[in-house]
Amino acid sequence: MRLPRPASESGFSLVELMIATLIISVAVAGMYSMFDSTQTFYENYSDSSDMRQQARVGIDLISTELRSAGFDIGDLDEALTVAGDTSLQFVADLDDGDDGGACDASYEDATDGGAERVTYTLDTNSATILRTIDCYNGSAWTNGVQSSTIAQTLDTAVPVFKFYDADGNQLPGVSGGTLSESNRADVASVEIVFDLVDTSETQLVGEANTSLHLSTRVRLHNVVQ
Repeated sequence: MRLPRPASESGFSLVELMIATLIISVAVAGMYSMFDSTQTFYENYSDSSDMRQQARVGIDLISTELRSAGFDIGDLDEALTVAGDTSLQFVADLDDGDDGGACDASYEDATDGGAERVTYTLDTNSATILRTIDCYNGSAWTNGVQSSTIAQTLDTAVPVFKFYDADGNQLPGVSGGTLSESNRADVASVEIVFDLVDTSETQLVGEANTSLHLSTRVRLHNVVQ
């Protein structure tokens, strides 16, 4: 006669082992998925922070310089020389006569010299905002004395600059072109728009890429309206 097996010697049946294995597998998969999502969020949060910092620095620089448009430009009679949806050019004495700026003493000390011509342009091929400084010696411009990249990964389909008159009305000519000289004379403020898109990085679930939108409106203090 076979005696019953003691309870302490009883083990898991094959079905019980399969169920336990399944439960452990689901738990491990869930933990891995949570870790992966956290890592993705961290990477894209960092990427978004870099984009935000880059955009803020770029917009602050353009805003600061644009507020000086028309300041101490000597015999030059036009402060805003190009105004378009992807290009902005203006004249100002940015360094107030200091030969430590982009233009050296030969320009700063020349009669009626010292003004800088600043150009911001969206390069649609590289999706970057480029800044160029020209120097005035009192009779002629020296082009491209200084050139630099201000911001990258912009959405080239979005206008970077918008122009408004003293009543807040948006001026014509900014869609695919530039303002005429008569329209430029009516510009009282400029809106700067940065739409940054980084297609090399994925954002959170459901988003195709990391994107950032920043804008600001700058009043032209030295331009007579």
